Amino acid sequence: MAGRRIAGERLAVLHVVALCLIACVAIGTILASHAWVTSHRENMSLVALSERQRMLIQRIALLDHEMRAAPGAGGGNAAAEIGAAHAMMLQTHAALARGNALLEAPGGAGDTGGAPSPDLDALMAEFTGIATRLATEGPEAVAEIRAQDARIRAALMAELERLIGAFRAEAGSALATVHRVEIGGFFAVLALLAAQGIAVMRPLLRRVRIDGDLLARASSDACTDALRDPATGAPNRRYLGEALQQVLHRAARAGESVAVLVADIDGLREVNARFGEEAGDLLLRSFHERLVATMRRGDLVARIGGDEFAVACPDVTGGARLAVLAERILQAVGEPLALGGTEVTTSCTVGISVRHPAGPATGMEAGGEAAGEMAAETAGETAGESCGESGAEHLIAEAEIALYDAKARGPGTFEFFSEASRAEAARTREVRAALQDALDGDGIEPFFQPQIDAATGALIGFEVLARWRHPEKGILPPGYFLDIARDLGAAGRIGAITRAQALKTLTVWRRQGFDVPRIAFNMAPAELRETELIDAFLWEIDRAGLTAEDVAVELAESTLIGDDDAPVMRNIRRLAAAGVALELDNFGTGRAALDCLRRFPVSRVKLDRSLIAAAREPDGDDFTRAVVALAATLGLDTLAEGIETAEDWRRLAHFGCGALQGYGIGEPMSGEECAEWMSTYARRRAPGPRRALTA
Repeated sequence: MAGRRIAGERLAVLHVVALCLIACVAIGTILASHAWVTSHRENMSLVALSERQRMLIQRIALLDHEMRAAPGAGGGNAAAEIGAAHAMMLQTHAALARGNALLEAPGGAGDTGGAPSPDLDALMAEFTGIATRLATEGPEAVAEIRAQDARIRAALMAELERLIGAFRAEAGSALATVHRVEIGGFFAVLALLAAQGIAVMRPLLRRVRIDGDLLARASSDACTDALRDPATGAPNRRYLGEALQQVLHRAARAGESVAVLVADIDGLREVNARFGEEAGDLLLRSFHERLVATMRRGDLVARIGGDEFAVACPDVTGGARLAVLAERILQAVGEPLALGGTEVTTSCTVGISVRHPAGPATGMEAGGEAAGEMAAETAGETAGESCGESGAEHLIAEAEIALYDAKARGPGTFEFFSEASRAEAARTREVRAALQDALDGDGIEPFFQPQIDAATGALIGFEVLARWRHPEKGILPPGYFLDIARDLGAAGRIGAITRAQALKTLTVWRRQGFDVPRIAFNMAPAELRETELIDAFLWEIDRAGLTAEDVAVELAESTLIGDDDAPVMRNIRRLAAAGVALELDNFGTGRAALDCLRRFPVSRVKLDRSLIAAAREPDGDDFTRAVVALAATLGLDTLAEGIETAEDWRRLAHFGCGALQGYGIGEPMSGEECAEWMSTYARRRAPGPRRALTA
């Protein structure tokens, strides 16, 4: 870098010097040209004066002739005109004398190698004397000096002729010098410009050559990088698609089958959130290395998505072999990995699709003699043709469909693609498209399920639940679309739409005179991870004219498992500090430790509906009663969800549960339906729970 900087400074100095030289040459050329042009103009003016003097001499000679031819009065007029012409000659004599002196100087245009030239002043003095006598003495005196006048006049005319020639030669010489100076200056500037151009272009041409070499290498590297995943160094989806297409062509000619396995890392987002993205990249590299070590020599491993890897397996010998291979992948990935000084156990999910030489990709049949064997399914056209995709892309897509089926079963499982999977994938695509339209329109809206006091039956609030108002299927619950929304990355947007509309509905109810103490929202860990979302939520509360005490947030038990400094935990504490009540959802069935209830400002726990169902059994109510007592001992309110009958109400109230929620009290309703429900609930709930439920 230092050498390049010094070279650049030298080049800049050369440019400055060259520009200064060019400027000097140009200025010198202009000044010299101006001087010689001025000399040319002076000489031409002297030529004009000499011509004038010659004409005046000829005029005096003519007047002398007239004076001799017409003596008397006519001669007097001629004498007067001779005097006037003589006066004019005297006016220009000084300039002609100076010009003659310059010419007579050594090296001047009139220098004749030492031969003297007539004295112009002497000739002019003699001619003046003669002209004066001609003008004053009259014809008699002129006759006496006529011979002398002719001699002097001839000498003066010859001298003027000599001056005219000399002045003309001097003017021509000056003009030629101007031309030589201009041409010389032009070529000097041109030479300097050429030298500067060479000085500039040589390093530029060298840099162009070097940059061309670097560009060629960069293009080669870019072609390689375009086919490689930067985080792991594994081939990417594009590379896999091109290579797999060639494998399919060779397999079709050889009559072999080809399989694709797509493996998805379970919990990569949680690792990124807990340990950082560098730990996530380490997990990806480790996953890739374990896949490569597990697969056969000729198999190709590629990273095709954020947490997805694909394996192309040519020359598949049977479904049993693929099942064993999938099990080996699950086992290899399940080995602990050190991340951030902590051993983390991960898992993955695998989807498998197979392309037979005679037809489309197929799944595997499990059970009987055909367990693990490939079974070709006949179809009118290949799967790739029916989907309008290349065979490679279609095979990968079907393995991804099988992966989704495996995810539905849970982490650490694998599934083969089947036609049922294809139908489900088609339904998923349809739901995705319709859900996107609903998000762009007004298809998502909040529904409200009432919560009441177990002792008095008084309304204490509503839980807000997202619903999709489908134009054909009607009202759809979250279970129908929430997983698809997560895949779309739209779960947070659904939550934001639901919360904003619910807050507006609460303000409308209060203006209508309904006493609704507060409403409760569900927030997923992914939403709680975003500080911007918490800011927007608190701002929406304030914009609706409400306070933080008017809302509650329900948290899943798994949300509270993690480091206290994690973004989720910081945002939970921020909500609590703002005055938002925190409630622990599905308490009694999750993985939250009791220590979480101590470390976080949870104000109420919601008993899972499975505890309510257990309380209906003859010997199952002890556990439910113990959970309610535990919450009371910790100073926490309890809310039981899943209340369906008056007996459920009575039993939970007897256990000491503080609040109730369920279809027996009120099902989820729209804002307008809730207003109608609240209008009649006060009459329906007295004097006891049974009447409130059955009225």
